[in-house]
Amino acid sequence: MTAADTRRRPVGPKHDSGIAQVTHPPHDMSMEARIAVLEEIAVSTRATLKDLRDDLRTVRDRQEADFRILFAALIGLALGMAGLMAKGFHWV
Repeated sequence: MTAADTRRRPVGPKHDSGIAQVTHPPHDMSMEARIAVLEEIAVSTRATLKDLRDDLRTVRDRQEADFRILFAALIGLALGMAGLMAKGFHWV
């Protein structure tokens, strides 16, 4: 065997130019199935992101309400402590 025999030879019928002509499509049929799977993943990802956005919006609304309750409790506590201090120091 010579070095020329070990080189890769083109597969398929040859044209006059000596370049091999590929007779099969440029992709195999399993690519269609893989693309379909990727499209399904994209759709489910879009739905999951929508659910996450809705959940995040709910959390933000609850957070705002919780902050208002906490702020009101802190103001009440501060006024109560001020009243106790005023009574303890006989200011009132």
